[in-house]
Amino acid sequence: MEPQIQSPLRATDSLGRQIVDENHTQHLRVSNDYLEPITLCLEPWADEILIPSKASFEIVAEGPDGDHLEVTYEERRVSVYGWSGSTLSVFHDGERLIECAIPVPLTPPLRGR
Repeated sequence: MEPQIQSPLRATDSLGRQIVDENHTQHLRVSNDYLEPITLCLEPWADEILIPSKASFEIVAEGPDGDHLEVTYEERRVSVYGWSGSTLSVFHDGERLIECAIPVPLTPPLRGR
């Protein structure tokens, strides 16, 4: 029997046990307002793609709840960092351009200094 959806984040199985979706999805749009292309760098995958002038790319990231994408901006370069356990894809006009399907490795907790 299929789970019964109670809300976007909760469902129950056929025995009435609650199923909790611990993954979440984030969407980020990166636009290039320059007259020249800029570089979009996806970390830690080290994938790079040029965003043409006046174009927008959408980044869709999925991964464990509790963390988020990080973004840094430099001249003509935007770097997007996934979080532990996340994967991401880059889209332009609905077409997937890049898929980073290998999840970001877990990082060990910092020990006290």
